[in-house]
Amino acid sequence: LICGDQFSKQLKGGTITVLDFAPLAKRGGVQGVEYRTRSWKDQAKELPLVRDQVRDMGIIATYGTFTTLFNRDAAEQQQLMQDLEDASAIGAQLIRTLRGERPGQGPEDAHIWKATRAFLKRAEDIGMPVALENFGRAPGNSWQEVKQAIEDLSPSVMGTLVDIGNYVRQGFDVMEAIR
Repeated sequence: LICGDQFSKQLKGGTITVLDFAPLAKRGGVQGVEYRTRSWKDQAKELPLVRDQVRDMGIIATYGTFTTLFNRDAAEQQQLMQDLEDASAIGAQLIRTLRGERPGQGPEDAHIWKATRAFLKRAEDIGMPVALENFGRAPGNSWQEVKQAIEDLSPSVMGTLVDIGNYVRQGFDVMEAIR
């Protein structure tokens, strides 16, 4: 898969749009595209067009969000739900997210657990796997933190996406993380 982030300079400069990703992937012999939340210029118009491209070109689509799985902010919790709906709208085969700060077990953090579980339930209901990626900085950057989040939530819809580059840049042992 190619990642839309590889084209951030061209996107910002206006020389390409998110609608160029699928044709670029197809021409390059790449199997698909990771679309990211920050790739859209006019999301309402582009989502259905991307969905059609993905289907018509027979490529794999995934969706990457930087909205974290655990989040104290109600607006961010809603954004994660919207990101899930957007992923579904383009026919993505999974949504990639980051862990964020793990909430405590007390009543003051109950709303975070509730929102996270609601997100995972919705993902399960629509058949969208959730890939929890190791972030490029703390919190949520170690394999232990990713593993703990999956064990805490133990949903059948959740797994991990190993970002080798993030582990290497931070000095983690990549093979240990994979195991």
